[in-house]
Amino acid sequence: MTEALSAAARRIVEAYGAPGVALSILKDGKPIWRECIGVMSTATSKPLHDRATFDIGSISKTFNAATVGMLVEDGKLSWDTRAIDVLPGFRLSDDSLSGHVTMRDLVGQSVGFGEDNIMNYNSRFTRPEIISLIPTLPLRTGFRAECAYQQFGPIIATAIVERLTGMNWEDYVEREVRNRLGMDETWGSYFRMPDRSIACDPHLDLGDGKMSVIPHRNFDALSATGGMTSTLRDAETWFSAFACGGEVDGRRLLKPETIEEMLTPRVAVRRNGIHPQRWISRYEANFVSYGLGWYAHDFAGRRVNEHTGALEGFLVLGCSVPSERVAAVIYTNQHQSPAINPLRYLLLAHAFGIEQKDWDARFKAVAGEAKRAPQMIKGEPYFWRPLGRLEGTKPSQPLADYAGDYVHSSYGSVPVRFENGKLAIDIIGNPCDAEHWHRELFRAVPRDPAIRSYHSQIFFGFEPDPSGRLTRLNIPTIARFTRI
Repeated sequence: MTEALSAAARRIVEAYGAPGVALSILKDGKPIWRECIGVMSTATSKPLHDRATFDIGSISKTFNAATVGMLVEDGKLSWDTRAIDVLPGFRLSDDSLSGHVTMRDLVGQSVGFGEDNIMNYNSRFTRPEIISLIPTLPLRTGFRAECAYQQFGPIIATAIVERLTGMNWEDYVEREVRNRLGMDETWGSYFRMPDRSIACDPHLDLGDGKMSVIPHRNFDALSATGGMTSTLRDAETWFSAFACGGEVDGRRLLKPETIEEMLTPRVAVRRNGIHPQRWISRYEANFVSYGLGWYAHDFAGRRVNEHTGALEGFLVLGCSVPSERVAAVIYTNQHQSPAINPLRYLLLAHAFGIEQKDWDARFKAVAGEAKRAPQMIKGEPYFWRPLGRLEGTKPSQPLADYAGDYVHSSYGSVPVRFENGKLAIDIIGNPCDAEHWHRELFRAVPRDPAIRSYHSQIFFGFEPDPSGRLTRLNIPTIARFTRI
């Protein structure tokens, strides 16, 4: 049986060209199958092993939610504690909602923030600076209306944990979580690791069809929401703890009732909502929801709690199935690796003892929907773009006249430069090439290929004053900037 499982897993890994994939299935906290395929790095060809570290991206959010759960058990807050009661200066752009936001909303992705602001992924801001910008962010969907996945709510929860513990979040999670579960190979970020020689390299296709090693970027500002690192062995412990009521190998992370509170489905991921791709990737499900730091969906009559983690050069996934006391882990060092989707069902079907199907073919049958799926907010595209293009128009002024520095009281300066006959723009730390779209609207394309994979285009426009002087720069997904 395991030979067939290994062969099927290798076929999927090879089909998507992943450099390295670490896989395991656990029952009652004990591994029943584990396999490491490929290499830690194509640059060194060092074989992948189960104590190599991966950047785990948004699986960090499950750790973030767990630190909140620890404080709930310690009586320092409750899941219904309001953010404003711990952070008196907390405000939303819709201030009428500021006093209603609770810890459930922050870790449960239900405030209504969007992830279309590039600050959500990469910017020059520190974590405190990101938190200070929260009042400028528009709410992109209704409060508690659906799962509106992003980093900002969990970052606010991180600040609350730091306020109540008096500790840096990374120090707290490394001390408390690692000590409780013995996870000595888990770190708050790649740059906190004392020995980086055990880290897998991130890989990305730079356009030549090959997996190339790319540098680790510093995501420490987002460590609690997407910057942690861990190994397959530690991931087995982590996901088993949630599959087994909070305890594994005689070590307890949280009480069973806290675990169940976190895993219970709470807010819907809507098929026709702002994140249809988060449904499509769970293509065998009849429902998809989000709890407190965890997704919940169904497969073969069981509730599967899971989280993915996507950081440039890595895509990882871990599942916990409390009804079966089963956990599964899939870690890859491949950027946006589609392999995790069919591998999820391959491993879970084996764990449940149900018939295997061609999970990859079933995934490919729906994968195209992710690209075609509409992402609209109030009649406008979620990642804002014009709905059409007016052919034959041109800028009202020579391109060189648009060059200058444009500032915002919170976001700082956005420089626009005229270089080699074209415009270039730096959008809060992300250099972009710009091209005219129509009238006074331009399209920016990030130069960095990893950033470009998340934000393929960012539109911005210039607004003249009554005299015709170009005085404003408008980036619809961020803010309006004034020329100096």
